[in-house]
Amino acid sequence: MEVGKARLIFAFTLATLIPGLLADIAVFDEVWQKRAEEAKKVTLTSYVPNPEEATDDFNFEVNKYAPARNSTLNVGIGNDFGSTNSTNVDLLDDDDEFDQLANSTRRNLRQGKKKYLGPCKVTNPIDRCWRCRRNWAKNRKRLAKCALGFGRRTIGGMRGRIYVVTENSDDDVLNPKPGTLRHAVIQTEPLWIIFSKNMNIKLSKELIMTSHKTIDGRGHHIHISYGAGITIQFIQNVIIHGIRIHHIVATSGGSIRDSVEHFGIRTNSDGDGISIFGSSNIWIDHVSMSRCTDGLIDAIMGSTAITISNSHFTHHNDAILLGASDSFSGDELMQVTVAFNHFGQGLVQRMPRCRWGFFHVVNNDYTHWRMYAIGGSKHPTIISQGNRFIAPPELYLKQVTKRDYSPESEWKTWTWRSENDLLMNGAYFIESGQPRTERPHKKFMITAKPGALATRMTLFAGALDCKPDLLYKDYQTNYKFTLTTFTPTGVTITSSGTKKGEFLGADVNTQLKNKNITTDIKVDTSSNLFTTITVDEPAPGLKTIFSFKVPDQRSGKVEVQYLHEYAAVSSSVGLTVNPTVNFSGVIGTNVASLIFHSTPKLGTSSNAMLELSLSKVELIASLTL
Repeated sequence: MEVGKARLIFAFTLATLIPGLLADIAVFDEVWQKRAEEAKKVTLTSYVPNPEEATDDFNFEVNKYAPARNSTLNVGIGNDFGSTNSTNVDLLDDDDEFDQLANSTRRNLRQGKKKYLGPCKVTNPIDRCWRCRRNWAKNRKRLAKCALGFGRRTIGGMRGRIYVVTENSDDDVLNPKPGTLRHAVIQTEPLWIIFSKNMNIKLSKELIMTSHKTIDGRGHHIHISYGAGITIQFIQNVIIHGIRIHHIVATSGGSIRDSVEHFGIRTNSDGDGISIFGSSNIWIDHVSMSRCTDGLIDAIMGSTAITISNSHFTHHNDAILLGASDSFSGDELMQVTVAFNHFGQGLVQRMPRCRWGFFHVVNNDYTHWRMYAIGGSKHPTIISQGNRFIAPPELYLKQVTKRDYSPESEWKTWTWRSENDLLMNGAYFIESGQPRTERPHKKFMITAKPGALATRMTLFAGALDCKPDLLYKDYQTNYKFTLTTFTPTGVTITSSGTKKGEFLGADVNTQLKNKNITTDIKVDTSSNLFTTITVDEPAPGLKTIFSFKVPDQRSGKVEVQYLHEYAAVSSSVGLTVNPTVNFSGVIGTNVASLIFHSTPKLGTSSNAMLELSLSKVELIASLTL
């Protein structure tokens, strides 16, 4: 019944979805159309028909271990992968220094007056799953078993190999250099991405990710700053952990590679720190975020199955936006858990700001706001449990909640509940809707930790200063071999194989280059045959590409590209019964450019787009028709 309702919601909102899909995509070609369709299917499968089951399960995990008093953490490398059954984990140690620190106001803590310098401690169930283990650097992928809440199924790149980012450059967004973060996130295979050293990465354009990736900054200080942010669009299964994102700015659009096999023309980015668009199974954990041009985190347009945890947010106006439009009812499928975060200095509003969906806000520490903490419109369900709210000194800022665009006669039916929250300095939470009385999974119905413990549970929010134990080397027991053979006739044969645990995969790639014609033929262990024929410069600046995949009969495509210093034109024709023709072009300089795209298809209507973009110093403007 509930699943059928979810499908009906998506069918009903399809007409409103299509215009929104074009957000930031200047050329909505076949690749993006396919991604959008796949993303909608994943949203439906990720949606929990009874969301209270997920919140109850979260509360069960928080409470199933009694506080261990006067105990110490002693977890070695012998524990099972992903196990959470050890009983000696010190969630609430009675250490005087730690106890005093945890109960002190966060206003003083974050101003540097006190800093915890004692042994490693864990203070919430997500951290107790992986932190303070001597071999964490060797067993990084243990983290993939630790997500809770609506994003609990997220495993990121757990089933892939380790990819080490070795340099911070981002000079070429069309052909990213191996060893860069951009090169890592566009790969089609699952990857666990780590870093070789401290880095400050200034992204020249938005960083467009692909599915099944983990960005793991543990062990080094990794900053994404003073450039574009991270875009998670029409994909699934992404973990972002242990990085610092700040001073993100809006950047101009243009051609950006979004996978190994595809690039497209994008419009200007908004300046969000992390933008989640039509994506599912996303976990953001232990990130520090501040000072972005638009939002710190935006999750919109049918995104669901998201957990935002253990993060530290400061110095920003619009912190977290969950659902961007009052007119897009497809966000009724949005389900987000916001847990164990610290909302700190310099924040104004949206912690979070919600529309349509179901939102579990649990055991967060709110020490600053200048308008409100939690807001929303379009009847979202908000369950606030065990949070601490410290109101500002001004009398007119004491209210935690804010409801937009609806009279009280309407919003009084919305389900906004406060359970075991700690309201300090005059803070008050205006509840609405009926109290939660029907609990479908009673064995999980244990309330969250009370708000008085929120400070402890969020004490280590933000990116951590994790250091690998010198006794254990950071390596993976995976193997990969590559054998390349060159022949006098110009044929290059490359054979490669990969062993990842019990999985063994291999492929053979044959490349023949004759003058300006290059033929690539690749066969993998799944009996897929990839063929690409490239004719380079039959005329100056011209390139022709013919590609197809066997056994996919609809994969054939012919593409013609023309590149000039001040112009670029690309046209492709799908080799099907009713072929789709894509034509796009751009002309201009780094100051002004004109972009055109058309997608005629036999037997159907055509789509066309024209954009004028101006960019100079700190001014970026565009007009799209």
